[in-house]
Amino acid sequence: MAERGYGDFAIKAFLEGLGIPEEMAKDALKVLPEELGEIKRMVMLIEKRKDPSKEKLIRFLAGRGFPIDMIMDAVGGVDA
Repeated sequence: MAERGYGDFAIKAFLEGLGIPEEMAKDALKVLPEELGEIKRMVMLIEKRKDPSKEKLIRFLAGRGFPIDMIMDAVGGVDA
């Protein structure tokens, strides 16, 4: 799932849904290669999007399991 651009939360939830204990799921996330780090995955997804609005980008990334604070830092917050 990391190769397909999902965040750590989504990957952990998927693994737990398969019956893998929480601690093992967390350990699996820790051994992901550096090039598949959560920030790098999110940046890759942002760069692939074709000029989306901030709101759509925020919803998309949140749906992929990225933490909202990381998303807001990446997109520069929401326009008032």
